[in-house]
Amino acid sequence: MKPVITALIRSLPVALLAAAFVAAPLSGRAAGQCDFTGIDTASFGTGTGVCSSSTLLAALDTATCDVTFSYAADEFHCGNTYFTQQLLILGLESFPVGIPVSAKFLPDSRLYVNPLFVFGPLPGGSVTLSVPNDAALLGLTFYAQTAPTFITTVSFPIKPETGLSSALALTLH
Repeated sequence: MKPVITALIRSLPVALLAAAFVAAPLSGRAAGQCDFTGIDTASFGTGTGVCSSSTLLAALDTATCDVTFSYAADEFHCGNTYFTQQLLILGLESFPVGIPVSAKFLPDSRLYVNPLFVFGPLPGGSVTLSVPNDAALLGLTFYAQTAPTFITTVSFPIKPETGLSSALALTLH
């Protein structure tokens, strides 16, 4: 019986996160109304990029309840390096010291988020996801990280290279 209870307890946050970023709002509130007053973010870990470390940022639009995730790195000013796409990784658990990932990523890349959802490939730059107005989401902490892909035209053959950004802990209030 305990495994069933554990599964039910674990499925509640999963359902909330799924509702937050996948399902349409069901609250019956007026379109565009958002009762959240903000989002607290705390960055952790070190990102990897072709020319420099990479950082993930997030902001909540309190008029629309949209969360915009923005990727920031100096790759945009790095000669012959182009940011082509990214994956957005969301989860309910983090790995505070990060888990080193395989050779398919840039050296020193670490996964800081236990993936629950992976969105993408998405265009480079920023990604916006809608959050429904649901009081059950108040105080919920979730984690985000992005996996940006670059191409560099300095060496041939040209091949995509993927890094991992720093991670964010996000809490709606």
